[in-house]
Amino acid sequence: MSLMRDSTGAVIGFQELVQVSTGVGASVGEAVLASRQPDGRIAGSLMRTEIHMSASALQNFDSVSLQRMRDGAKRTSSRTELDATGQSQVRVLAAWLAKRCPG
Repeated sequence: MSLMRDSTGAVIGFQELVQVSTGVGASVGEAVLASRQPDGRIAGSLMRTEIHMSASALQNFDSVSLQRMRDGAKRTSSRTELDATGQSQVRVLAAWLAKRCPG
């Protein structure tokens, strides 16, 4: 989780990234990127990514095999704009983080 601040120290952006291993060579991640607009609105999106790598590629860990594994991974992703609930959650989390980590 991180905040972006302007030169006065005011919070103008928020970011949260989560990546979870779901098995050998597989993971699911979510990222929220949001910014406070000059009129006070929160604009941002939620991005979800799922990655599955070939089990056979996981047996060798030399640099060539790792590159092939990354290149051959099956990736799916989606991006959705934050709805009113998501915007509210960003406001709450950003305020909480700003109190814990003053500028």
